[in-house]
Amino acid sequence: MDHKYSLACLGGAFDHLHRGHKHFIDAACSSSQKITVGLSTEKLLENKLFKQSIEDYETRKKSLERYLEEKGYIVRTKIFPLDDIYGESITDGSLNTIFVTDVTSDNAEKINEKRQELGFSPLETVIVPPVLADDGGVISSTRIRKGEIDGEGNSYLKLFKKTLKLPDSLREKTRSIPKGALIKNASDYKEQDNELVISVGDVVSERLLTAGNQAGISIVDLKSRREDIKTTLLQANLTAQNDAGAINSEAVSVIKSAIDQYFETGGKQVIKVIGEEDLLALPALILAPLGSKIIYGMPGEGAIVSEVSEENKIEVRNLIEHFNMV
Repeated sequence: MDHKYSLACLGGAFDHLHRGHKHFIDAACSSSQKITVGLSTEKLLENKLFKQSIEDYETRKKSLERYLEEKGYIVRTKIFPLDDIYGESITDGSLNTIFVTDVTSDNAEKINEKRQELGFSPLETVIVPPVLADDGGVISSTRIRKGEIDGEGNSYLKLFKKTLKLPDSLREKTRSIPKGALIKNASDYKEQDNELVISVGDVVSERLLTAGNQAGISIVDLKSRREDIKTTLLQANLTAQNDAGAINSEAVSVIKSAIDQYFETGGKQVIKVIGEEDLLALPALILAPLGSKIIYGMPGEGAIVSEVSEENKIEVRNLIEHFNMV
């Protein structure tokens, strides 16, 4: 197979390897005889948004190698640690091409300036267009970490365009999803640094509050085991309507708004639900950033702490897709 370029380079974090990354890699590898890939180290990722859920270097490298192997690119690809924007692009005079995106095109200009200072020929710059998610935004690792989309570019919020009704056949299954670790008392949970905790349920939310560890977002309906709660220490700043046995689209919009407000202001958010909040742990997990925690009550046993991961999002989405639209 003839290739347009003999030796090209590209760089990136390739965090939570997604469809956009694969398109970028395909564009470079399909037109280049050999490829040098600079894989960003933690040093280069310090200022990334939601950096606490960035995969470590070895995890990202293995995912990248797996894709290169799958596509048959691995034999003509070299991966090296990238500690700055330059890497081997300013030490290898045999390089002739650099692949970038709209976001990183400025780096190509800086690299070429440095190459010329060092006596190397400038690299031909190839800008690869972005891949769009189904909501029209660009597929990016930041959006995945933020909890907005999956690696294929599917928007999580679009799952809730209409109110969803729980079928009787799935009622038992919702008692064990989202999965997580059982703790005896919600007040035993200790929040980690830079972690969003969303509590669902009055007892769980109040116990966290009285333990001095109020959740970033509390979702309550002033009921416990269907009995009204007369007093509460939680002061609601948001209100949402949610029917029993359902996930109302309005309630989901309020949860999304609470998440956005929490990260914009750092202020605690309390959502008072008119109706029932029993099923709202599901959209909370779907919409929360990776690495967040969802805590909800398990009557008679304690509380479940569920980590927001790509795997848990997929499991919850698969369940929700079997709800009835109303």
